[in-house]
This record gives sequence, structure tokens and C-alpha cells, in this order.
Amino acid sequence: MCPVSTEDPNAPIDRTPPTLNSDTSQRNPTHGSRVVGATLTMAAILAITVAAVSIAIAVGPDAGEEPAAPTPPPAGSSYSSVSVTGRPIPGGGPLTVAFPDTGRIALGAGCNRHIGAVDFGPDSVTIGQLASTMMACPPPRDGADAWLSDFARGPLTWRRDETTLTLSGPDSTVVLTETTPN
Repeated sequence: MCPVSTEDPNAPIDRTPPTLNSDTSQRNPTHGSRVVGATLTMAAILAITVAAVSIAIAVGPDAGEEPAAPTPPPAGSSYSSVSVTGRPIPGGGPLTVAFPDTGRIALGAGCNRHIGAVDFGPDSVTIGQLASTMMACPPPRDGADAWLSDFARGPLTWRRDETTLTLSGPDSTVVLTETTPN
């Protein structure tokens, strides 16, 4: 508990420095309580400062900031599926996805090639109506085009981490890795 001063608050402040004289009759009787009060005040300020710095370090420099919007795959990038969870691709795929130009997408799931418009939102992707080649594929790949059309119809969410693109729809989640252009 802090000592309570019984001094008159209107009394003049004695600024005489303490002496090292061991004779207690020579000492300023109010000097000790002021030193203790000042020391406690400085200790409180130091404790608050240390606490504030500790919180700032623990929270990190980006606290309170909105996270940066994810960056869609750049034009010219291509991906190939490495896993499909949920409804599988008939014939085993793989699902290939390419972005030949900004706002354009090319897809394949093991049979025909499909192209169309694409629009990336912060966490969703919308694929426009697709045009495709019209090859007849033998079973079991003959169902790949219907799977792709259903998947692309969405709604789809997306996430990209370095060289991995994950597309998730109502029935399937596909993880794709970036491929090197030929």
C-alpha cells in the first residue's frame, strides 16, 4: 500500500537536496515521501509502457488492418488437378485450368476443351457460359464434360497459395497445382 501524505498541499515545496549527514535532525522531513511518490509514479509509467509494447508485439503490426484481397491467377498461368474430393471426375480427369488472358478461362476434364469468361471476386469465382469442342469420348470419359459443366456452373469459391489453386463447388473440391507451360 502506498503511504498517504499528511502534508499541507499548499505548503511551499522544499527543493533542498538531501544530505548524506547521518544526523537525522538535519534532514528535510518531507523529502522522503516526495521521493517515494515520484518513484512510484515512474514505476507505474514504466509498467504501463512495458505492457503496451508487449501487447503491440503480441498482436503484430497488421492488427486492425483488413487482410489483403487474394490475387487471382495471372494471365498465362495453367493448373492441373492433383486431388478431387466429393463427386469424382468421370474417367479420372485430370481437370486442367488455364487463364490465357485476363478475364478468360480454358478448362478440360479429360474429354473436350471448354473456354469462356471468368470473374474473380474476393472468395468466389464466376465462370461464364462455356464454348467447347465437340469430340465424342468413349466411356468412362464420356461423362467428363457433364461433370465439368456442372462444376463450372457453380457457385464456386477459390483460394490460391503460391502454386496451388483450390476450387470448391457444391459437389466437389478440386486442388490444382501450377504447371509449366510447354
